[in-house]
Parts: sequence; structure tokens; C-alpha cells
Amino acid sequence: FFYGFTLYVKQQRYSYITSFESILILFIITPILVVTDLSMLSSYYIFVAISRYIRIAYFCIIMLKYHENELGETDVDRQTKIIVTKLVIIIVLCTGSFLEIENWFNLDHIERDPEFTENRYVLKECYSFLLFNNALYFVIVTLITVGYGDINPSSWLSQFIALFIIVITCVIIPQQTNELLRLLNMLSEYQ
Repeated sequence: FFYGFTLYVKQQRYSYITSFESILILFIITPILVVTDLSMLSSYYIFVAISRYIRIAYFCIIMLKYHENELGETDVDRQTKIIVTKLVIIIVLCTGSFLEIENWFNLDHIERDPEFTENRYVLKECYSFLLFNNALYFVIVTLITVGYGDINPSSWLSQFIALFIIVITCVIIPQQTNELLRLLNMLSEYQ
């Protein structure tokens, strides 16, 4: 409803549809509207699970826009907020995506629990689900260094996310830090 209303109200509809904010909203709404089977064994479950983390990223963007025009804020303060927000968004999206994809690929190793008659499943021996704190550790270690190798991506999609994290680290973070340093150099010594 919100997306349709915003699209109706906007004067520049085409530019809104192609904006980053609009694409995020579509990634949030589409899995919820399209996917009817929300069980973990469904092949579409991964899209719903990742859309949760996209909602968190969208919330960070909204909060950044809300605090954008505070009185007395300098360009350096604004750029610092942008860097912190982008880092939080990168960490949350990559952690959530890595976690859900790793666990989704581990569903091949799941079996019905023989002790229960209801639909309860357990993992076969020597397999385990990845926890959020382990995925967060993996993402932060990959962002800061090349990684220790104690947690490895086991699927091709998780390996793609690890490559994405490394590329983001090499491109976006230095670009934003360079902008912050440029703004710091523009400050007068006498302010």
C-alpha cells in the first residue's frame, strides 16, 4: 500500500522507480506477496528470510534521512554519519544473507525427527546450523582482514557474498573515507 501510494504521489515516477530506495522497498514487498509457503523447506523461503535484513537496511536509510538536516551539523558530521550508516548496512545485509544462504544450503542435510510425529526436523550428524553471531564474526573478519579460515562459505552463493564483501571493502569504504578526509582538509584551523 505504502509503495503504491508513494508512486502515485511522486511527480517524477520513473526516477522514483529506479531509485535505490524504491528497489529496496520492492525487495522487501515482493517475497511477502509472492511466496505462499513459508516453511523452511520451501525453495522460496530464502527470499523472505533475506527480505528481513533488507528491512533493517531500509530502516537505517530512513533514520539517516530523518537526521540529515539537523541544526549546527557540519559536513564532516554528516559524512561521518554516512560512513557509519553504510558500514552498518553492509554488515547487516552481508551477515543476514550469509547466514540464511548457508543455513538454506544445509537443508539438504536435514531429516525428520523420529521421536516426534509432528513436522519436526533435525540435522544429520556432523552438520550444524550457522548462528547469527558466527555469521557476524565471519563478515567482520572478512571486512577487516582477508579472513582466518575458521568459518568457510560452503556454497557457491555464500562464496559470492564473501567476494562481494571484499569488493565493497576495497571500493566503497575508501571512497567514503576519502570524502571525509577532503571535508576535514577544507575546515579552517581557526574555527
